[in-house]
Amino acid sequence: MSFCQNCGKELNDGARFCGNCGQDQHASVPATKPTRTGGTKRLHCPECKSHDISPVVETEVTGGTSLNHSFSKRNSVSAMQFNNTHRNYWMCSSCGCKFRNLQNLEEELKNTENLVKRGIIGIVLLVALMLFCNATLGFGFSSFVFIFTILLTVASIFVLKHRISKMREERAYLKKRCFN
Repeated sequence: MSFCQNCGKELNDGARFCGNCGQDQHASVPATKPTRTGGTKRLHCPECKSHDISPVVETEVTGGTSLNHSFSKRNSVSAMQFNNTHRNYWMCSSCGCKFRNLQNLEEELKNTENLVKRGIIGIVLLVALMLFCNATLGFGFSSFVFIFTILLTVASIFVLKHRISKMREERAYLKKRCFN
């Protein structure tokens, strides 16, 4: 017999998520915190306010053949490389609404913000390297490559910043609508 790390409710054997508060039992930090009155926040559907929700994990698999070594006309070896992206959702059994797990959304938001910071650092390094190459070698083809790479990185940062703003809006919506 086990109990939820967050709200203390008894859990079914092997349960990964608490049916009362929605806390992932494998996570080290609780997804919800006790309210000031001493009670706990209880997760519910943002549409119909039902507490009858279940965890859902969606996995996106991307990849393909990365290597193909031919030893002869008959024998060849191919290596497959796959990238898996897991997203945790909640599914309401009453109305069918599917919404993000707040803890998973927070992690994705933090990772995306870190990616933007690394992109900005990369731009600064590329500009410094481009200026150094221009000073030593003169303006040439490498300068065009640097400029193209910088512009591509700036465009990627704008896309990521838009994604960050959407995730922040979703986080605010879920915090406002999904807890008592």
